[in-house]
Amino acid sequence: MPSGRNAVRTQCSLNVLPWERSADGTASGGSPPWPVSHASCRRSRRRGLPLARTMDLRRRQTRAASPCCDSRVPRDLPDLAPLIDHALLDPHCGVQAIHDCIDEARHFGFAGVCLASRWVDQARQRLPIGERLRLISVVGFPFGAVPPAIKRAEAEAAAAAGADELDVVPDFAALADGDGAAVLDDLAAITELDLPVKVIVEVGRLEPAALELLVEVSLDAGVRMLKSGSGFGPPVTPEQVRRLCQLARGRAGVKAAGGIG
Repeated sequence: MPSGRNAVRTQCSLNVLPWERSADGTASGGSPPWPVSHASCRRSRRRGLPLARTMDLRRRQTRAASPCCDSRVPRDLPDLAPLIDHALLDPHCGVQAIHDCIDEARHFGFAGVCLASRWVDQARQRLPIGERLRLISVVGFPFGAVPPAIKRAEAEAAAAAGADELDVVPDFAALADGDGAAVLDDLAAITELDLPVKVIVEVGRLEPAALELLVEVSLDAGVRMLKSGSGFGPPVTPEQVRRLCQLARGRAGVKAAGGIG
């Protein structure tokens, strides 16, 4: 498991909404959602190149080198940008990195930016209410190992600062003990704030029975979306993402995040 220091600084992940899946639970087009690798972008950051410029250059180079990118070759691919949340959760990043993250998300037409709760107030100033780009705050990130009252207080603070959505890490200790009621109460206290809530299920670390219990109590708590991972656990497989879609049964969307191996 990567440590906080070694965790991915900037990552993108895909949101798959219930109405964008086929009957068998896969993403539209018959394949699961795939994350976007930003290793080359991180290297470019160290060289001082802006991410937007770097990705534009790489996109033009790829089109020139690959026949599959030839405009004459018919392609039936979805527009992925509106399904992507751009996340910056490295605790060692400062305000300029937060501003860059927001600007990058605007440039590429992503759905939202996902930040630590301490940055919501400053991000809201750069991201006016009413703009299409959603401001998402994590809560209890990355392990959820805080008392429910503290998690609720963090969620309230993020909501008051202007967050549009909340990505919540559940009480995994209660889940390990099979205490579904405690997990339900922990999540329900946050869904009461009337903001869309995603729950981070860490599907790559849970046994099947624990995953089923967590999904069921999350749906009962009223979460809008199930997020496959935080990036601090192992990557999930396409089969695990499909299983998460099946467990959701159309009652919530699925966000593939943290890497798919």
